[in-house]
Amino acid sequence: MPLTTAFSPEKQSNLHLAAARGYFLHHILHDWPDKYCHQILQCLRRSMVPGYSKLLIHELILPNTGAVEMQARFDLVMMTLFGAMERSKTQWIKLLEDAGFCNITFYEHMDTDGIIEAEVPAEVAAFRA
Repeated sequence: MPLTTAFSPEKQSNLHLAAARGYFLHHILHDWPDKYCHQILQCLRRSMVPGYSKLLIHELILPNTGAVEMQARFDLVMMTLFGAMERSKTQWIKLLEDAGFCNITFYEHMDTDGIIEAEVPAEVAAFRA
């Protein structure tokens, strides 16, 4: 039985993900530094339809200050193993806005994972052509 290859942002750059209603990432982006997150997000953004498609990200959302011990430990693990990080609300906003997303909404639950929702602005439609 052949082994499957690990996910790599570089391998996804030519992947066309038809104009779906939703794109769901579950604990993907915390494994990658911002540089590679931008590649992943830009690939998705090119496939999304403004006013129709939604990006849903299920990740840990750190507070901007005062993370609890468990959150800090998760962040250290991501940094040690992958050179990546758990992100605060401010860091998520910056990452998503820098990748061309807008209308960013957070659905948080205390110190556990949350959902981040984002859309593609109408002017991005020009990039798709």
